[in-house]
Amino acid sequence: MKHFLFVACFVGCAALAITGCEAPVDCSTAELEFDFETGSPCFADYERDAALNVTHTSSMDAALSHNVGMNCSGCHQENGPGLGLFTASGTVYMADGNVAAPGSLVGIYADADRTVPIAELEVDQHGNVYTTDDLGLSGAKRFVSVWSADGELRADMGSPKLNLSCNFCHDASYRIELDPATDSVN
Repeated sequence: MKHFLFVACFVGCAALAITGCEAPVDCSTAELEFDFETGSPCFADYERDAALNVTHTSSMDAALSHNVGMNCSGCHQENGPGLGLFTASGTVYMADGNVAAPGSLVGIYADADRTVPIAELEVDQHGNVYTTDDLGLSGAKRFVSVWSADGELRADMGSPKLNLSCNFCHDASYRIELDPATDSVN
């Protein structure tokens, strides 16, 4: 069985190498504070073109995503220039540091027992997972599970999430290694 590292949490600032930022902050550092209402300070005065607000969901056959491991929602939010307003996003890794096999899944549920599915997101060719679908997040807690490409449950995030910008918390320094022998997080 393959080991997985699941990098995910959802909504925040792509704290590395954002270009074109004219805000009075250094947007190339990982020490930015992120305001969940106004978005990244790098895009504080950004006027989003409505044409960017398209439906956009990862699939195992697609290779359109980019910036593996970075916080997708730094750009894919109301005050950012990314295509689509992501409601959930992140990156899935194997223990060897490579991205997960396409076909791995991230499940989002309304209940701790994972009996009420909200969404099942496929990991794409770059290991990224994302959606613009309405996940009913407005104050609601969501529970996240990760499934390998072979259909094996690899991990359940232990606590409920109000924010599904996984890479906001789970960046390169805080990846979660999943132990396939116990289906738990190390």
